[in-house]
Amino acid sequence: MTQSQPVGGHLPGLFLIAAMLLLIAAAFGVVWQERERSLAASVRGLVAAANATEAYARLGIDVAMRRLEALAVAAADGAKRDAGLERLAEPVRLTLAGIPGARFAAVVDARRRLAAAAGEPDAAPAGAIADGALARLADPRAPDWYVGGYPGGSGSLLLGRRLTLPGGGFIGVAVVAIGADWLDSFAAAMDLGSGGDIVLLDAGRRVILRAPSNRIAAPGLGVGDFGATPSAKLLETRTVLPGLLELAVEGGREDLLAGWRQRSVAILAVLAGVLALLAAGWQRGRARIRGLQSAKLGLARQLGQLATAVEQLSRLRYVGEIAAGAEAIGRTLLSCERVAVTLGAPPEAPAGLAPEQRSLDLLSAGGERLGRMTVTRGDGRALDGEDDFLLEPFAVAVASALERATLLADTMRSKSELELILSTISEGIVVLDRGWCVRYANAAAARIMQCRREDMPGANVWALLPGVRDGDIGGRLQAASGEDRGVAFTGFCAPLNAWLEMRANPFAGGLTLYFRDVTNQLQTEEKLRQVQKLEAVGQLTGGIAHDVNNLLTVILGNLELLAMRAEDRLAGVAEAEEDRQLDLTMAEAGVRAGESASQLVHRLLSFSRRQPLAPQVVAVSELLRSLQPLLRGTMSEQVSVRMNWPAGLWHALLDPAELESAILNLSINAQDAMPGGGTLTIEASNIAVNSVYAAAAGLERTGDTIMISVSDTGTGMPREVAARAFDPFFTTKAPGKGTGLGLSMVYGFVRQSGGQVMIDSEPGRGTVVRMYLPRALPPEPAARPSARAGVTGGSETVLLVEDNDMVRAHTEAMLRGLGYDVVAAPDGPAALHLLAEGRRPALLLTDVILPGGMTGRDVAEAAQGRLPGLRVLFISGYSGDVLMENGRLPPGVDLLAKPFRRSELAARVRAQLEAGG
Repeated sequence: MTQSQPVGGHLPGLFLIAAMLLLIAAAFGVVWQERERSLAASVRGLVAAANATEAYARLGIDVAMRRLEALAVAAADGAKRDAGLERLAEPVRLTLAGIPGARFAAVVDARRRLAAAAGEPDAAPAGAIADGALARLADPRAPDWYVGGYPGGSGSLLLGRRLTLPGGGFIGVAVVAIGADWLDSFAAAMDLGSGGDIVLLDAGRRVILRAPSNRIAAPGLGVGDFGATPSAKLLETRTVLPGLLELAVEGGREDLLAGWRQRSVAILAVLAGVLALLAAGWQRGRARIRGLQSAKLGLARQLGQLATAVEQLSRLRYVGEIAAGAEAIGRTLLSCERVAVTLGAPPEAPAGLAPEQRSLDLLSAGGERLGRMTVTRGDGRALDGEDDFLLEPFAVAVASALERATLLADTMRSKSELELILSTISEGIVVLDRGWCVRYANAAAARIMQCRREDMPGANVWALLPGVRDGDIGGRLQAASGEDRGVAFTGFCAPLNAWLEMRANPFAGGLTLYFRDVTNQLQTEEKLRQVQKLEAVGQLTGGIAHDVNNLLTVILGNLELLAMRAEDRLAGVAEAEEDRQLDLTMAEAGVRAGESASQLVHRLLSFSRRQPLAPQVVAVSELLRSLQPLLRGTMSEQVSVRMNWPAGLWHALLDPAELESAILNLSINAQDAMPGGGTLTIEASNIAVNSVYAAAAGLERTGDTIMISVSDTGTGMPREVAARAFDPFFTTKAPGKGTGLGLSMVYGFVRQSGGQVMIDSEPGRGTVVRMYLPRALPPEPAARPSARAGVTGGSETVLLVEDNDMVRAHTEAMLRGLGYDVVAAPDGPAALHLLAEGRRPALLLTDVILPGGMTGRDVAEAAQGRLPGLRVLFISGYSGDVLMENGRLPPGVDLLAKPFRRSELAARVRAQLEAGG
C-alpha cells in the first residue's frame, strides 16, 4: 500500500480475504461435518450388512448340517445291516448337490480310508481332510459337529459330522467343503467398499474363509492381521454357531471416506464453487446410501419372509395342505405369478423352460424325490441368482415339510391298521397306567367288561369293576404290578358274574391285561366230568344190582321166616328152646342187610354227582374191604381181582366217597387196558417216607404215608402218553368210549387231600398208579348202636306227611311205639286240612318230595304260617346237597335221610322238640 492509496481501497480486498477466510472456514466445517456423517452412515450400513450376512450364513449352514445329518442316518443304517460305508456314494453325491456352494463331500471310515467322495478337494488332499476331521470327532467326549477350514488350504469352510451306530459305536466321519464363492455374490451385493470383507472365523478366531475370495489371506491369521491397523477398519461380528463359527463383516474406513477426500480437494481448489459441489455431492451420497440401505433392508425383509414361510409350513400336517400352502406362500415370497407343486416322483424336469420359469426337485433328507416345484414369473423378467437366493431354501423347506407329513401319515396309517387288528381279536386287551387307569382297551375288552368302549380310556379299572380290587383277582394283579412279574390265573369276577382266564404282564409304564370269559368252558368241563362219572356208574350198575339183589334176598328171607314163626305162635305150635333166639338173629341180619343196601345207594349217589370234599378220618383197610364185593361184581369174568393190605394199615384224613370213586375209576381204566383179560391188583401199605425215599420216588413231602396202588397186566402206555395221562380231556380211547377226565379227577382228589399220585407204565408190561396219602391218627372207638339201644320218646303230637303208604305206616308205628300221638297225611293239602280242623301238632315230620303240587318246604311254610313256632323235621331219600342245590330246601334245615333206624328217628324228633321248648 502506497501513500496515495487510501485505506478504504483495501477494504474490498479485506472483505474478500475475510469472505474467503469465512468461506474456507465454512467449507472446512461442512467438510468435517460431512466426514462424520459419512462414517455414521457407514456404520449403520455395516450393521445391516452384518445382520443380513448372519441370516444368509445361518441358512446355508443349516442346509448343510441337515444334509450331513441325513447322511449320518444313512451310514448308520448301512453299517447296521453290514452293508458297509461303500454304499454311500450316491447319498454323498446328492448331499454335495443339495448344499449351496459345496465343492467337495466325503465319508471317511474309522481307519482313515476314504469310503465315498464327490467333487474335488480344494488345496488339501483327502488324507489331510481325514486327519483333521478324525482328530476332532473320534474322541467320544467331543461334540458331534466340527467346523473349520482345510489344514494348510484356503478359501473353503469345512463341516464335519461324527457317524455312529444306534448303539453308539464310532464308524467314521462325513465332511463337506463349502467354497468362498458361496459368499462372494452376497458380499458384492453388500457393497462394503474395496477394503470391505466378510470373514468366517473358527472357535479360536482363526480365519476359515473370506469374501470376496480374490483377497483371501493366509489361514490362521486373526481379524486384524490383514495388513492394516484395527483403527483403519470398521468391524461388526456375529455368532453363527455358538462355540464353533463366528462371522465378521469389515469395511475399510479410508475407502468409505474416498469421496469425502475428493470433495475436500475440489473445495480447496475452487473455493467459490466448492460449496455447490459439496452440496451436490452430499446429496448424491445421501441418495446412494439410502439406496444401499433400502436394498439391504429389502434383503433382510426377504429373509424374514423366508423364515416366516418355513414356520407356516412347519405348522401344516397333511401332504395336500402343505402343497397348497406352499403354492400360496411361494407366490408372495418369490413375487411370482404361479408356483406349482407336483407330488410323488414325477419324471425328470422338462427341457426348454422359459427364462422366467424354474423347476426344482423336492428331495427328502435321504435323497428320495418327493415331488417338484415349478415357479413362473409373470412380468416376463428372467429368474436370476438373486431369485435363487430365496427359491432354493424355500424348496428345501417345502421338501422338509412334505417328508414330515409323509412320515406322520405312515404312522397314522400303521396305527389304524393295528387298531383294526386288535378290534378283531376275541381276547380282551386292556393297558393300564401306574395309577390303574385305562390307557387302551379293545372292543373285546369292552364287551367282556360290559362297558362302552368310549367310556373306558382314562377310567380307573377298579371303578369299572367295583369290589374286584379287594378280591382274589385284584390281589393277584396288584402283586404282579408290585413285584414286576407276569402272572396267569383263572378267577371269578363277581361284578360280571363270570369266570375270567387272565394274563397280566407289567411294563415300565403300567400293566397289560389279556383275558377271556371262560364261564361256558368251565360249565362244559363240569358237564363232561358228570358224564365221566355217569359212564363209570353205567359200568357199576351190574355189580351194584347184583349186591342189592343179594341184600334183598337176605332181607326178604329173614322177614318171611319171622312171619312164619309168628303164624306158628298164633297157631299154638310149640317152640324149641334153641329156637327162642332165632327171631332176634333173623331181625338183626335183616337190619345189617338193609344198612348195607343203604350204603350202596349212597355210594352210588355220591359217585354220580359233584360235591365238595367232606374229609374225615377213614380206616382205609375197612374201606378197601367194603369195596371187594363191588369190584368183583363190576369187573368182567376175564379179569381176576386181587386185593392185599397189612393188618395194621394206618388211617387217613380224606373223603371216603372220593377215594372209592378214585379206586373205581382206576379199576375201570385197568379193565379197559386188558381187553383179553388179566389181573387187577389193589395193594395198600404203610411207608415212612424220608428224604432219600422222597427223592427217589419224586415225592414232594416226607413223613408217614399210606400208599395205595392199582396195577394191571394190560397193554401199558408209551412214556409220552403216560406224561399226559393226568391232563384233562386227554384220552387214548376211541370216540364215545371216554372223556379223558377220569385220571384228572383222581389227580385232583389226591392233591386236595394233601397227597401225590404217580403213574408208571411201559408198553406191553401194564400200568401201575400209586396214590400217596398222608397218615392221620385214628379216632376214639365208639360203640355201635344196636337195634334195641335205648331211645327216648315223648307224648307230643306229631303231624306226619308221607306219600308212600308203607313208609308212612312204618314211620307212624315207630312214632306211636315211642309214645307220640301221630296224625298222618299222604300229601300237603291233606295236612293243611287237618290243621284247619283244629289239630295243633308240636312237630311237623314231612317228606320233601310230595304229590299234589306242594313240596315239603311249601307245607312247612304254610303250617308255620298257621302255627308260629311249629318245629319241622324233613325226611327224604335224596341227599341234602342235591335238595339244597335244586332250591327245594333252604340251607341249614334239619334233614333225616332215608332209610333211617328207630333210634335215629327218636333222637332227631326229640332234638327238634326240645329245641323248640
